[in-house]
Amino acid sequence: MPLRHRLRERTLRNYLEGLSRLAVLAGGLERVEVCERVVLALPRWIQDAAMAAYRHYCRYHGLREPRYQRPRRRRRLPRLPPMETLKAAVGAVWRHHWRCYFRLLLETGARASEALELKVRDLDLKGCKIRLGTGKGSGYVDARELPISPHLAGMLRELVKDKKPGDWVFSRPSDPSRHLEYRDAERVMRMVRNRLRASGYDVEGLRLHAFRHAYGSRLYAETHDLLFVARALGHRDLETTKLYIHLQPQTPQRYEVRHLSVDEADEIARLLAEGWQVALQAEGRVWLKRPRWWI
Repeated sequence: MPLRHRLRERTLRNYLEGLSRLAVLAGGLERVEVCERVVLALPRWIQDAAMAAYRHYCRYHGLREPRYQRPRRRRRLPRLPPMETLKAAVGAVWRHHWRCYFRLLLETGARASEALELKVRDLDLKGCKIRLGTGKGSGYVDARELPISPHLAGMLRELVKDKKPGDWVFSRPSDPSRHLEYRDAERVMRMVRNRLRASGYDVEGLRLHAFRHAYGSRLYAETHDLLFVARALGHRDLETTKLYIHLQPQTPQRYEVRHLSVDEADEIARLLAEGWQVALQAEGRVWLKRPRWWI
């Protein structure tokens, strides 16, 4: 299949195993209606791979895309650690490449493995932008371009100053031809978690994926646009995006508020020209608000 160069070897093995089981049980892969029912009888550990693989199979052979009527499961939302803990986690990393990696997760909400597979050509450090989703293992994921801070751009510039466009951004120090693995990032996260716990931080829920949940929650609080958040996270299903939006009572106030008398017309006009908005007007006074950034 044309996707064989876009999939990880482990993902490809799971897809082939799922398709083989489905073909045996359904008596072939051409009858989509039968396969839609049979795939639900597969063991749970191979069912997801079989569903994704059969969807790729139907697209490649021009068949109707399957619609799986799998009963919905209740998914427990992870606990989102406070923002101060996430920022402290970035500062608790001692090596430069890991500090770049953790700050990248904080600013872009990238998948943990997605960030590790970045190449130098995916960085636009002059424009302070980064391209994600160019090599996700499951395929059929749209690439997206997200802004990064000038501070992170400077850190990445220092990290890749001697590398070529096709090199890995987060390459192994001992073998530059290979990138760092997810298990390496998990090992560093365990050390960071222990260090922050000893310093008195609330580390419950502090995982690599917590940065992604925090980014989605923060972006939704800023925009209130679920579709925008889905595109920024690289989701194709809005139901998945809803899992990344958490209520954060500890989040700082999102608006700066000022109240003036209605007689202060010149001051009100000046504030409106600067981007303030009228929030409330009553009893001879007017309240103005202006959005604040999270950082």
